[in-house]
Amino acid sequence: MDAVRWVAGLACAAGTGVGRRVVAFSRWVDGRWPVRWFAAGVFALLVGFAGIAQPMHNWDMIGYVASAYRADGLDGEALRARTFDDIRAEANPREFRSLTTDVYDSEVYRSARALGQQVPFYAVRVIYVELIRCVHQRFGYGYAAASVRVSAVFAALAVLMLAALMRWQRLPILLLPGVAYLSGFVEVAQQSTPDSVACCAALAALWLALKRNPLLLPLVVLLPLIRTDYILLSALLMLEEWLAGRRAPAALALVAATLAYFWTNQAHGHYGWLRTFNFANIGITAYPADMVVSTRLPDYLWPYLLALRNLFDQTAQGALFLCTLVALARLPGAGFGDRQMRLLALYPLAFVALHLLVFPHFESRFFVFAAAATALVLLHGLRGITTDDRPVAQSR
Repeated sequence: MDAVRWVAGLACAAGTGVGRRVVAFSRWVDGRWPVRWFAAGVFALLVGFAGIAQPMHNWDMIGYVASAYRADGLDGEALRARTFDDIRAEANPREFRSLTTDVYDSEVYRSARALGQQVPFYAVRVIYVELIRCVHQRFGYGYAAASVRVSAVFAALAVLMLAALMRWQRLPILLLPGVAYLSGFVEVAQQSTPDSVACCAALAALWLALKRNPLLLPLVVLLPLIRTDYILLSALLMLEEWLAGRRAPAALALVAATLAYFWTNQAHGHYGWLRTFNFANIGITAYPADMVVSTRLPDYLWPYLLALRNLFDQTAQGALFLCTLVALARLPGAGFGDRQMRLLALYPLAFVALHLLVFPHFESRFFVFAAAATALVLLHGLRGITTDDRPVAQSR
């Protein structure tokens, strides 16, 4: 419940003498756009620095490094050797042991066949893999080190996109660190996963949709190539374009995004929904291509209960989503008829719900953009500002 305590603390502090001085300073910062963007830039740099200085070196790094070497043409024992040499060069000895010592990890470490069977889960995130390869080729980092830097840089860019959305919502920029931290920006900056890239792209898509910018359409097509589950966000955003009367472009963009989704899955030999569900939720195995899928109904029901529990137990995101739903129910005029509410609250919440319905495996990094967007709506409602569909004028 950190989110609830944080918001309540802000409300209480605003009534004190210190709180009034903070509010006055915040208004001074927001009234001077160079100062506002300087403050946003400083915090973005801090988030990026946190990702590079203190990376988590999570297991997924192995999958993405192997995918990059597979794209270079390596396979079999050569792929295994190069992948783990790269990981060893980036991680310290303690971290390397933690990535290679339990039953599943050790089998993937020892067996070239096992490692090769993990690659289809990761290679489908084409844009993230290609960004890693580009950083490697341009700056000479190993693939593992490149993955750390890609995640950190895009987390910093995501902070700037969040700042742009806060400007649109007329929210004080001094709230940016709290919103970003509670939503999980630092976490995705530290992990070698495509989630910071996906978060940045999703926030950019929301911003472009609010501005009715046609660049939204090509970005929607690219979303499934960053994370395949973001086809859900592509569909939701094109629903908004359809409701706005731009039906032909929306339909074409959604068709293109769907084709991109099927292409990346087919081209990289992905195992499909059923096998992935079994792998992630029922029984992880070093040899997913050989696994036998479960036929027991309880095996498919239990993950939904576990995901719901984790949503509210592990992070502040569940509290943010719940508070936003309550705020939407109480705000006058809020609902499906309000364009900003649809884009910043209803669609992100629908993305979370659909994601967990289709794939009931909760990890907070999947939903960072949704947590950030709904937090803005929650704070916007607490300020009692009536939303409209116009951007705020720039102060000079």
